[in-house]
Amino acid sequence: LGLDQVLLVTYNGAMVREYPSGRVIYHEPVPLETGKALAAYCEARGLYLQAYVDDELYVPEIVPQTQEYVSACRVEAHPVGSLFLWMQQPLTKLLIIEKPATIAAIAGEVRELLGPGVTVTQSWPTYLEVFNSRVSKATGLEAVARILGVKREEVLAMGDEMNDLPMLTWAGTSFAMAHAPEPVRRAATYVTSAGAGEGVAEALKRMGLCG
Repeated sequence: LGLDQVLLVTYNGAMVREYPSGRVIYHEPVPLETGKALAAYCEARGLYLQAYVDDELYVPEIVPQTQEYVSACRVEAHPVGSLFLWMQQPLTKLLIIEKPATIAAIAGEVRELLGPGVTVTQSWPTYLEVFNSRVSKATGLEAVARILGVKREEVLAMGDEMNDLPMLTWAGTSFAMAHAPEPVRRAATYVTSAGAGEGVAEALKRMGLCG
């Protein structure tokens, strides 16, 4: 694309930053009191919770969920003991990792506990993400388009999970991967016949963006 700096929409849109400079363009974190409420809830129920602050991952201790996440996302985890006691400032994102049945059972409780100031969404069968309700992948993508001087109609978005819905709806053209949940497939302009990497390649080819 001929860009010296690439703009990355991260943490479900809560942070937009340049790469490789690392300069933060936009950041809308979860308030400290909300983070503490969630930490207390999870600690009382023995649920695994992790948090991002200043683009670093913090966890109570290194457990199997931590190891799987670190391996998948290629990040370093910093164990700090009780997150409730450790939290001292707003948090970019919080993430509960549990079995799919547990996530389904607690999602409603977490939304009721934290209120309208945050979005609680499932980004993977075992992931329940919590971030500021003023942000989404759509707001992050909109910020990038504005900075680059690109019209909404010129934006192509691709996704495969429920937290991609706002982005797919906002973009002028969107592709849902074949394995995406039904609401995601309905929201997209097109649905690929393949999933994951093959689906992305298919979308780019159909748009004439690669051979």
